[in-house]
Amino acid sequence: MIESGLLLFFLIPGLLSYCAFYGTFHSGRSIAPEPPAPGSVEIVTLILLSAAVVHVTSAAFIHINHIFVAKVGGILHLPAGLVDPYAAAFRAMGSQEASGDAIGGLVGIALMQGLIAYVIVRAYLRHLAKSDQLPAWIYGWAVDIANAADNEDEFVVAYVLTTHDHSDKTIVYGGVLYEMGLKSDGCITRIALWDCERYLADLSAGMNIKTLPSPSSRFPFMIIDASQIRNVAFEVVDLAADPES
Repeated sequence: MIESGLLLFFLIPGLLSYCAFYGTFHSGRSIAPEPPAPGSVEIVTLILLSAAVVHVTSAAFIHINHIFVAKVGGILHLPAGLVDPYAAAFRAMGSQEASGDAIGGLVGIALMQGLIAYVIVRAYLRHLAKSDQLPAWIYGWAVDIANAADNEDEFVVAYVLTTHDHSDKTIVYGGVLYEMGLKSDGCITRIALWDCERYLADLSAGMNIKTLPSPSSRFPFMIIDASQIRNVAFEVVDLAADPES
């Protein structure tokens, strides 16, 4: 009971930071990278390093608060300093007699720390997206597409060459990228498009985005699985440069 509670206390901030980095809770037109395999060096390093940063920062803040209260509290009549969860955790490890309420309190504090870390990491990633600086070590080859997909001044048009043929022509879907899933090795797992158009393209005659035939049908929304994808082309549209798009 004590050991598992203390383990949760120390790891929860790292786990929630991991969720922020690789979570799927993105707003529309997002790229969702799949995390590396559980237990991999990358995941363990990310969780432990994030947890260490959160706990060191929290411990430093609490220590500074105690010093401030000791130095200034008598003059300004400030309340007592913050309760130090780390002192309580180490006492629990030493005594092995910590109550369930104490362990629950430590886990609650860790949840609060983790939620703060989650919000900060998500806000940081949003800031990077705004400045087109999302980390390539998360998004790989799709980093430029991810930057554009999370930028309010840009959007991404995807043209999906499928594995399906009709009358000796290949079915191609084109639309605004709503979501794209990526495996840890960079392979696409799915693509979701809105304002989607269906084309019948003759690959033997050569094809590019500008020479696509008129669409044969339209769909408000479509999800295409990896098994149906032969290839994908992307076009980033800058609304500031082309406001009529």
